[in-house]
Amino acid sequence: RRAAMGRNDAKFVRLLEVIDEFKVRENEPHLKFIIFTEFVETQFYLNECLQNLGYSTAMINGRMPAREKLQQKRLFQEGAQYLISTDAGGEGINLQFCRVMINYDLPWNPMRLEQRIGRIDRIGQAHDVKIVNFQLAGTVEQYVREVIERKLHTVQQEFQDGEDKLADILSTLQDEFSFENIYINAVLKRQREATDLESLAQEIYRRAREIISQGQLLIPFTEPRGSLAVNRRDLERNREQARHLVERYLRVEGRQLIPYRSRAGIYYFEDPVTGKGLHSVVFDPRHALENEDFELLGLSHPYMLQLVERLEDRLDGDITAKLRLKEKRFAGEKGYLMIYRLTLANYTDRTREYIIYCFVGVDGTKRERISRWFAGRDDYEAGELAIERLPGDLQLLCGQGDAMAEEQAEVLFHERSSSIEREVREAEKKMGKYYADKEESIRRVAVDNIRAAKLRELEQDRLEKQQELERRRRLAPSLERLQIAYVEFD
Repeated sequence: RRAAMGRNDAKFVRLLEVIDEFKVRENEPHLKFIIFTEFVETQFYLNECLQNLGYSTAMINGRMPAREKLQQKRLFQEGAQYLISTDAGGEGINLQFCRVMINYDLPWNPMRLEQRIGRIDRIGQAHDVKIVNFQLAGTVEQYVREVIERKLHTVQQEFQDGEDKLADILSTLQDEFSFENIYINAVLKRQREATDLESLAQEIYRRAREIISQGQLLIPFTEPRGSLAVNRRDLERNREQARHLVERYLRVEGRQLIPYRSRAGIYYFEDPVTGKGLHSVVFDPRHALENEDFELLGLSHPYMLQLVERLEDRLDGDITAKLRLKEKRFAGEKGYLMIYRLTLANYTDRTREYIIYCFVGVDGTKRERISRWFAGRDDYEAGELAIERLPGDLQLLCGQGDAMAEEQAEVLFHERSSSIEREVREAEKKMGKYYADKEESIRRVAVDNIRAAKLRELEQDRLEKQQELERRRRLAPSLERLQIAYVEFD
């Protein structure tokens, strides 16, 4: 009964000591802590003990629905000093506003420990994170952990290149070594100096070195593909495009995008169609990291997609605008701006969309220079042009524009196809090595029926991954004309 109150529990007392040490070291009495446990019963126990001492707490576990988890996260972020969480509860929850984690119970699989740390050591974390692991000294469990971690640390030191690859190494190793079984077998045997454990640790070390040195760290069907790479300039451009689109849409409808006075980069406005007010709207992802209540409007947000649909319906027709633009280098030019969308999809990678601008003079000549000028900017100001009769043969001019767009689309298609083919060939080479190594490992299994079953599973998996690579090769293009505008330059 006394132990249940926490005051005579040596492990809980040590927890309180560690907490007090951090508060003094960081000179922050209200420093927040995340405490991870393996079991819900332990979680409830710690929660009761801390609350009995007057501490404010929040709890997350796998039994809670998603909404309750977010409520508990918000409670922790805005008020509670301690969050007590299980592994299942912490999945998908980002906690980078906290910088101290205490692993009250350690998982046997080191990959899960890396996943816990990833809850706070991520984009948006403003401090060096502090991690404390509790383990019982002099136990078989501690011995197994030390043997395995010593080998993994050696690999890290040997391949140190400024990037921590431990999580990636463990992600690959856990397919070949059951860390849980290693602990269970060691506990059952109770042989702390067992040579078979050292031999197994050496095998883990050898395999980890092989994974890194032979480039198997990212196996081909899980590695980030080049098609998903986005640089900072692209992100900045997309952010500005989203904000400009909302601003101009609201302006056309007689409304405004209004910034909050004391909150830079945060806006509110009233939707012209529904009359519903949208509050705490941001376009910069960094603001969204600060507060989950902010509404991040990117180009793929459901509201933005709906907005584009409204604009397409409103601007539907052959000629959607008659514009006058001020640009000295093109003064006197008259013609038609045609905007096309090229879609390249293989239903495996992220679908690529390209906007193609084609400008055709009223005399039917293709104006490449003006086309490139439109493609390179989206911040020009245009005035409306009062004109009743449009010059030129519109059907003929559209044919010229279509031909221009098809030429550009063909270049983009071949560039993308070639890029995918290079990636697929490299993936096939890595995949061949990966499955050969897996097969060699499985063939060492002593039990015939287990070995055969695993080989069948491996072959099925290999076929599925090969089919996925073949699907990547099947790139389908689609080109459509979105808009036409008559333009005169002053």
